[in-house]
This record gives sequence, structure tokens and C-alpha cells, in this order.
Amino acid sequence: MKLIPSLTLALLIVFLSAPHARAADDNLAAALFNSSAIRPLHLTLSKAQWDAIEPTEQRQSQTGPMRRMEYPVVHGAVEFEGKTYADVGVRYKGNSSFMMARNSLKKSFKLDFNQFVEGQSFYGLTAVNLNNNAGDPTSSRETLAYELFAAAKVPAARTTLLRVELTVPGKYDHQFMGLYTLIEDVSKHFLKEHFGTAKGLLVKPEMARGLPYLGEKWEDNARVYAPKTDGSAATHQRLIDFLKLIHQADDARFDKEIETYLDCDEFLRFLAVNAITSNLDSMLLSGHNFYIHIPAKSSAHIQFIPWDLNEAFGGFGMGNPPETQLQLSITHPYAGENKLIERLLALPRFAERYRKIAADLAAGPFSVETMNARIDALEKLTADIRAEEKNAGISVGPPNRGPGGPGGPGNPGGPNARPGAGPGGPRPGFPGGGPRVKPELKPFVAARNQSIAEQLAGQSKGEVPTNARGPGGPGMRPNNPPNPPPRPPNQ
Repeated sequence: MKLIPSLTLALLIVFLSAPHARAADDNLAAALFNSSAIRPLHLTLSKAQWDAIEPTEQRQSQTGPMRRMEYPVVHGAVEFEGKTYADVGVRYKGNSSFMMARNSLKKSFKLDFNQFVEGQSFYGLTAVNLNNNAGDPTSSRETLAYELFAAAKVPAARTTLLRVELTVPGKYDHQFMGLYTLIEDVSKHFLKEHFGTAKGLLVKPEMARGLPYLGEKWEDNARVYAPKTDGSAATHQRLIDFLKLIHQADDARFDKEIETYLDCDEFLRFLAVNAITSNLDSMLLSGHNFYIHIPAKSSAHIQFIPWDLNEAFGGFGMGNPPETQLQLSITHPYAGENKLIERLLALPRFAERYRKIAADLAAGPFSVETMNARIDALEKLTADIRAEEKNAGISVGPPNRGPGGPGGPGNPGGPNARPGAGPGGPRPGFPGGGPRVKPELKPFVAARNQSIAEQLAGQSKGEVPTNARGPGGPGMRPNNPPNPPPRPPNQ
């Protein structure tokens, strides 16, 4: 018998075991994202780490009127399902969700299990996000929105609902923080699960309304398209070439080449869910809250990934009244100029396909019957813990809504208040009155379905959102490179 050299044998074992390890991780993650139960998670920080977690700097956001926070990463411990994970990287996250919770303990967190302990994972994942459902009294918007993207076969993060407690020795002892939505991180595990490999380039655009072409230098593009993986020179150039095609190719070349770059069907589904849910805090208006994945293989197609869906279902005002979002145009759901959407929908084969996608979603996962059943199920699931939040005075909503209950934005004196909280009323960072109260889900779904039906039947064109900050995003015009802002953190 011919013996296999030990090194070759070791490599063979690793090669054969890798798929099994990946499958085991996938099974673990699937067990974590269980939307039929609310499980407890306990977060512990030392007093020193609790003091250090506060933002160290504020700077004006380049993408809107709010201030962007710089969040330090501190050491913490996470206890979940009978297991304790030590030395976890913990930081605050979010923009509006942080500002709305500025005077409350119930802020959003990112938990990175691999930050300080190499190889540590949480149900096969290296990082997860704890979102505080700010401004959403149902605590179900993100769950519903991510589920809709998944139903449309768009790569989308998974979610589950958790009851979160905090311990800071000498300060808090299993302090109830409220109901959170745990959201899968768009990281290497996510990329492997959806695309088969983590190789390639992942970017998370900021200040990128209309997907601007910023020239041939990768450094100029990186400041706006914010790479989250290194990628390669080839993937950098492929993204640049894609953007150049969108903005500079003539119609014939665009028609001929767009399908060699973009998974057009996936993009149309991505667009349709954003439009149907009136998710304007996205590429449709704010120019952020999405990822773009550029595969390492040039033969594979670019795909778009949704992110930060707490403003879906008509929750993002910023100059657009509720009526605009209820009647939002299906074919022109974006503010200003968006050449990719415009040029795709100008081609009959894509326009026809897009209308069918919208019709199928409205008749299926977004139908009134299907949505109402899911809304009712989540309302029943969360009823007790939302009542517990109310009794504890936990309320994280629009900061300009007036006095709230104990510990809420209007009254920082309750048990869930962060020390140093100021008086109620509008807070810095929300010029013009700030976010409004989000519309109720069932009436929104009913009105939105009626509007979609009328638009598909040719009875209405819907309404086009406006951009109060001018075309192309703050400080820039389409196709004209802005003064590059500092690279933003991964929210």
C-alpha cells in the first residue's frame, strides 16, 4: 500500500473537514435565528469599560442632518443559552437609533466575538448586532423587512428577538434593557453562506446617492464606497468599471454590457422590496444602508444587499410626508437622479420583469392577508415583553414628541435612564424637528397594496420623493466627485 505523506494527509483532512465545519456553523446559526421564541441575553461590562463605551467624538454626518458618532470598542461578556462568552468586543452602533436613545440605556450594540479572542464565535458567527427598535413601538419592522427581502430571494441578514439585561458591578445588576432585534452581521460567514466564498470585495456605501462614478483612482472611490473587505486590484477595478458603465456608456453599450456586470434580476428584486416598503433611508434617498458585493471571479455578478431596515414601511420622513410614502412610485421611488435604476427600467425586458416582480410580491409575501398574519404573530409574541418595557418606563422614540414616561426621552429620571440625561424635548442632532412617529403597520400595508395595484393597472403614477438637500446628495452633484469625507464606521 502506498502511504500518504503526513503533511499531505493533514491538508487532505483539513480540506475534507472544511465543508462539514461550515455545515455545522450553518446549523448553529439556523438554531440562533428562531423567530418563534424570545430568549434572554445578558451583557456584562466592568465599571471602567462602561465608562469607556461612551462616544469620544461627534462630527457632522456627510449624509444627513444628524451627527455621526465615533464609538469606542470595549471588553464585555455575553451570557446566552447557558454559555458565557468572555472578552467580547462591545460598542454602540447606529445614527438615528442612537440619538433617539441618547438618554436611555436601551441603545443599539455591535457584539464582536472575534475582536479580542481569535477564533471565538457565537453560533458559528463572529459578530452580531443588537438593534433597539428605536421609534418602532411594534419592535417588528426590521424583522418584517428582512423577511420580505429573503422571500424575494435577495441575500438578507437573519433576525431573532431577544430580551436583554445589563450588569455593571456596583451600578446595574441584571438591569432589564428591553426587547431587541438581533441581526446577523454581513461578514465572511454571510458571504460564504450566500455566495459560496468570502473572497471578493464587499463595500458599504456612504454619501452615495445615485451610485456616483468618482474617477479611476481606487482611493477616491474607497472614501465613498467604504470597503469592508480588502478585495483585490481586479475587484476594485471591476466596481469602478461598473460605475463608469452606468454613468458614461451610451445606451447601446449599457444595454449590451450591464448583464455582464450586474445580477440584474437580483437588483430588480432588491429595488422592488425597497420601493414596496417605502424604505427611503436607503439608496433611494439617503444613499446608504446597503452593501454591494463584487465577486472575485470576473464571470460572477455584482449583487446588492440590504441593511439597517428600521425605517422601512414608511418610517423615514426627512422632507417627505406620509402621503408620499404611502403612494410612493414603484418605477421612480428614488429622489434626485439614479442612473442605474433609470437606465435599467428604460429597457423593456427589465421594465417588464420589474413589474412582474412587484406584482408577485404584492400578491404573495406583501399581500394584506400574509402581512397581517405575520404582524399579528409578532404582536402576540412580543406582547408581554412590550408591556414589561412600558411598566419599566422604557421608551425609545422620536426625541421631539414631548414628555414621555419615566426613563423615556421626555423624562430621564426612570430606572432605564443613562446618568447625565438632560431634559425632555428635541435633542441636538435632529434639526427641523427630527424623526416623526412611524405609521402603523397594518394601515400602511393596506394603503401601500392599493397604491401598488393602481400603479400596475395604470391608474396612478405614484409620488416621487423629494430631496431637501439637493440632487446627488449633500455636498455633491451626480458624476462630480465630492470632497471626500473621513471613512465612516460600519454602522
